[in-house]
Amino acid sequence: MNRESVLQAHPKTHREIDDDNLLLDETESKYSKDQGLFNQTLYSMLKTIGNYILSDIGKKKRSFKIGVCTIFIVVTFIMFLKSIVDVAPIAFLKVGQDQGGLFDF
Repeated sequence: MNRESVLQAHPKTHREIDDDNLLLDETESKYSKDQGLFNQTLYSMLKTIGNYILSDIGKKKRSFKIGVCTIFIVVTFIMFLKSIVDVAPIAFLKVGQDQGGLFDF
């Protein structure tokens, strides 16, 4: 049997074959696009990430400023707590000397 006789005997077969070929072509093109992600160099990935971040900052300037201020406040508070913990033993020693008498360091 040749192709023409099959198409005449089953009219839906031609459409199904085209649909299958279309699906196969879409899958192959999608697979080849996905493979492009794995073939990138480190520089090109960093460049893409940098472009994405800069464009996001350009679009959402207010959100970026809020984020920077939040980070600044959190780091400042943590450094303040750390300095208090570092100074605490000296402060307690000074209070103990004043209450109990003079001791040598």
